[in-house]
Amino acid sequence: FFFLNSFQPMAEQFLERLRSLSESQQSVQSLSLWIQHQKDDIPQLAQIWLQEVRQQEPGQKLKFFFVANDVVMSTRKTNPIFRSAFQEPVRLALADARDRCDQNIVTQLQKMLGMWGEREVYPAHVIEHLQAQLRHRDANIRPVQTDDETMLQSARAALQSSRDLKAMFAALPVPDPTRAAVDWRLPQIDAGQTATRECANRAAAAAAEHEKALAYLLGALQHHRQASAQTEDQLEACHVAVARVSATRKGLRTCIERIQDSSTNVSLAPLPSSAALLGDLSASAPSDSPRSV
Repeated sequence: FFFLNSFQPMAEQFLERLRSLSESQQSVQSLSLWIQHQKDDIPQLAQIWLQEVRQQEPGQKLKFFFVANDVVMSTRKTNPIFRSAFQEPVRLALADARDRCDQNIVTQLQKMLGMWGEREVYPAHVIEHLQAQLRHRDANIRPVQTDDETMLQSARAALQSSRDLKAMFAALPVPDPTRAAVDWRLPQIDAGQTATRECANRAAAAAAEHEKALAYLLGALQHHRQASAQTEDQLEACHVAVARVSATRKGLRTCIERIQDSSTNVSLAPLPSSAALLGDLSASAPSDSPRSV
């Protein structure tokens, strides 16, 4: 198979790098950077990583988890295909470490998973499922159902038909090299589907937040319109009151002017003098002189 033969040199190079890995930060980051440049073959590299972890002695397993941690932490915001490819191998490797490593190593792995939860490297229910591998002997523990998981059920049902169609095409009689290439790329297709579902969930959550913000803005706009209408009504009432006061003042001013005009035009008769008043009194008084006999 041409595809398998072309991948073989990379697999051997990866195995050589894993076997020369040390716990130093420089060694871990160097191998992590090399893995990040092999994104087209990351599903196969993650499986090789799992095989090497299982073959290591208990005291040598932790450095392999350091590599996986650096890969998923460095690419969690830029390329989700890495964390999707490492999710299942890490789960199986954690179960192996729980059965074979001492409590000190298990505690360090628990701290690593706690940091993944704080940084939201994986959804909360995936982190809980990974942490359960270190607490229980049953490696097939199902993750706790969450709201996100419930929302994904419809998407998984829709994707099932796609998987069936993919299986049908895989079963068709095709030349062996093509068949091998298709089968080898199936993990990459699954990783792409997982990344698509995660993007769809994020888009749905963002749309819900936008709807809430839009509803809040519409309510605020309606309240502002009602307050503006009330203010306009009050302003109109003030205008009417001012007009009435102006009319009243104008009427009062007119009445005052009329009163002033009428008082100016009225002429009074002069009062009689004192002599005239005494003359009138003497003329009207009876005579006191005696009559002649």
